[in-house]
Amino acid sequence: MRCPPYADSIYSVTRFVVDCETLLKIAAGEVEVAAEHQLLAPTLVRSQALSALYEAARRGEISAGQGIERVTRINSLKVRFLGDKVLQRTAWKVADELGLETTYDAEFVALTRLQADFFVTSDRDLAHAVSGLVETATIEALRTA
Repeated sequence: MRCPPYADSIYSVTRFVVDCETLLKIAAGEVEVAAEHQLLAPTLVRSQALSALYEAARRGEISAGQGIERVTRINSLKVRFLGDKVLQRTAWKVADELGLETTYDAEFVALTRLQADFFVTSDRDLAHAVSGLVETATIEALRTA
């Protein structure tokens, strides 16, 4: 992942697509997003987050109460969740272009292509794979304005 060198000027009003892991870190209070940023995500990330929190509770990593609280927090965050026909068609093309087995990761890339400035993912392999298609940024970019 790469972050533009002039964070102060570039990140003043920036739209970021966030993946599930990033969304979970925000919900857990590990990352505070600068007020000037706009967050976007494909609608599928809600189900991914719900499942990840449920699984973490089942493994005993968090309590069921903490999981439910984080789900509630995700639903109250200022994240624009999108999943329209244009996004789906674009995700199909991206998945085909990258040779992906599913369209899940492609939805994040497609949304970045269509409506955002940067894609924030902790998945280094994915960030590398999409580097020619969209700009990526680290989670640290969400903290700066």
